[in-house]
Amino acid sequence: MGANDVRQVLGRLISLTHARRLLEFFLRNPYVVDTASGLAQWTGESEELIEQVLNALTEIGVVRRLGDTELFTFSPTSQTQKLIEELLSATPSEESVEQPKALDESRAPCETIISEVKVMDVVEKLDVVSSYAVDALSKSSSPSQFLRSLCDLFFSVSSILECAFLVRPEVLGVPETMQMPSGQFIINLYAIGNTSNWMVRDGLNVTSDVLTEIAKQGCKLVTLKSTAYPFTRVHGWFSSDVESIVIAPLVVDDVAIGMFVARGERVSEGELKVCELLAKHAVVGIKYWQLKLQYERISSYTRNLLESVNVGVVALDSEGRIATFNSTAERIFGLPARQAIGVHFKDAFASAFNPRLVGLIERVLEFGENIAGVELEHLNQVGQLKMLNLSLAPIRSERNEPIGVVMVIDDITDTRRRREALYRVLPRHVADRIMDNPASLVSGGVKRRITVLFADMHGFTAISERLTPEQVVDLLNAFLPMLASITFRYEGTVDKFLGDGMMAFFGAPESHEDDAWRAVRAAWEMREATAELAKGRSGMGLRFLTVGIGINTGDAIVGYIGSERVRIEFTAVGDTVNVAKRLQEMAIGDQILMSDTTYELVHDKVIAKELGAVTVSGRRKPVFVFQLEGLR
Repeated sequence: MGANDVRQVLGRLISLTHARRLLEFFLRNPYVVDTASGLAQWTGESEELIEQVLNALTEIGVVRRLGDTELFTFSPTSQTQKLIEELLSATPSEESVEQPKALDESRAPCETIISEVKVMDVVEKLDVVSSYAVDALSKSSSPSQFLRSLCDLFFSVSSILECAFLVRPEVLGVPETMQMPSGQFIINLYAIGNTSNWMVRDGLNVTSDVLTEIAKQGCKLVTLKSTAYPFTRVHGWFSSDVESIVIAPLVVDDVAIGMFVARGERVSEGELKVCELLAKHAVVGIKYWQLKLQYERISSYTRNLLESVNVGVVALDSEGRIATFNSTAERIFGLPARQAIGVHFKDAFASAFNPRLVGLIERVLEFGENIAGVELEHLNQVGQLKMLNLSLAPIRSERNEPIGVVMVIDDITDTRRRREALYRVLPRHVADRIMDNPASLVSGGVKRRITVLFADMHGFTAISERLTPEQVVDLLNAFLPMLASITFRYEGTVDKFLGDGMMAFFGAPESHEDDAWRAVRAAWEMREATAELAKGRSGMGLRFLTVGIGINTGDAIVGYIGSERVRIEFTAVGDTVNVAKRLQEMAIGDQILMSDTTYELVHDKVIAKELGAVTVSGRRKPVFVFQLEGLR
C-alpha cells in the first residue's frame, strides 16, 4: 500500500472519535501490548469498534498482531508515526476532551484509597496496596494492562505522578530481539506507565549484564549525577531536570526482566517500600501472565492440530464425560461438538447406541487397557452406516494415574467399499497390495504387455428358453463366479462380466513372466469346470453346456478409464483386447482359440493345432490362430 493510501486511511480513521482515541493512546503508550478487549477498556470505547479500527490499522502496517494470539502492538514506521501525530494535531476532536469511561472505572478503586491512605501508617498502606494489586491482576486482560493498573495504584497512594515499568518485550508476549555488538547482548525495554516529560521515549536499551547488576542492587533511590556502576548506564533514559529515581528490579526465576522506576526527588521511605511491594506484585502478575499466554498458545496449537487431522479425536475425563470432540468426530458420529462436550458418552451416543463401542470405552475407563485397530460398524446419529477403525488409550497424569480416555477414530467406510470392489475383480492379496499402494494404479491408463481372455457360455439363449427365470439366475450365479475364481487362482484380473460371459486379463496390475501360460492354464481349467457343472445339472437339460474361449497377447492400455459423471473402472482397451474377443466369438462348442502371439510364449507347454491365418473383423492384418487341445 502506497504512502498516499496510508494517509487517506489514517485521515478517515482520525475523523472517528473511537479511532482517534485509540491512536492517541498508542502514542502515549507506544510499547503497549494488549487485546482488543483491553484496549477498549483503556480508551472507553466498545470492543466491536476497537476491533474494526485494529483490523484497519493492521492492514496498513500501523498495528501488528502477535502470531496466533489475540494480542496487538503499535508498530508504525517512524515516518508513519510522524504522519499520525501530524494528522491528530491538524484534526481536532469534535468532542471535548474527557477522561475515558474505562479509565474512570479502572481508577475508581484507586480514587477510593486516596482519602484512606492519608491517615494510615506504612504497614496499613502496604496491606491496602497488596489487596488492590491482587484485585487488579484478577481483572486484567493482558500483562501490560496489569502493569498499568499498578502504576495507577501507585499514583493513588503516593504524591509521585511519574512512574513506569520498563520490561523486556517477552514479558508482554512480544518475541524478544537482541543486538549483539562486541559480544554484548543489548535488550530493548518497553515502557508501560506515565513516561511523559520525564523519560526519553527512544533508546530504552540496556545490556543484559547491566540489567542483571541492577537487579542485584535491590530497591533503592538512585541519584542520577552519581557515577556508580551500573546506574550510569540509565542516565540517558531521563530528561535533564530529573535528579533522582527509585529503581525496583523485577526478577522472575532468577532472571532480570526489567524494573519499576519512579521519580525520586520527593519520595518518602514509606513510598520506597510501596515501590518495592509493587515490584513484587508485578513479578507475581508477570509470572501468571507468562503461564496464561503459554497455556493459550498451547491450547491454540492443540486446537489447530485437532482440527487439521483427518481422523476423529474424542477425549473423555475420568467420569466418562466428553472433553474433546474435533470436527472429524462430528462428521463421523453425525453429532455437533456443542451437543457432545461436557456430556457423558453414553448420553451423547444414546440415539445411536452401539454396545460394542460402549464396551470398548468402559474397558479402557475401568481397566486402563490400550486397544488398537478394532474395526466395527456404527450407525451414527443421522442414520449413516459407518465402518470405523478405533484405537483407545488411557490418559494418565504425571503420577501415572488414569484420568480419562482418548479415542482415535478413522472412518474407513469408503476404503472398505473400494477394497470390496477390488476383491470382486482381483485376487485378494493383489487387491490388498493396491489398497496399500494406490499410486501403483495410474489414472488414465498406461501401456502394458498383457494376455487377454474372453469366455462365453455357448447356447445360453437356447438354454434360457427351457428354464425358469429363477433357474437362469441360479445357473449364472454358479457359472460366472466359477470363471472368476479360476482367474483369481492364477492371479489374473476380472475386467467385467458380459451377460453370460467374462473378460479377464493377466499381467496387470501385477505382471509375471509367465502371464500367457497362466491365462492358458486358466482357460483349460474353465473348460473342465464347465463340463463338471453341466454334468451336475444334466437333469435341467444342461448336459451339452460348453464354454468358448479366446486368448490373445499384446500391448494394451490398462488403468482407470471412463467418465467421472458415469463410471470410472479399471480396465484394458486396445487392439489386443479386440482380437481376443473376436477369437472367442469364432470358438465353436468348447474350443479354446489362441493367437500366434500367445502360442509363441507357451508352445513348449501345450498341445495345439494350427488353424491357419484368419481375418478378424475390424483388422486388416490376418491373425494366425491355434486351437488348444491339451497341456503337456
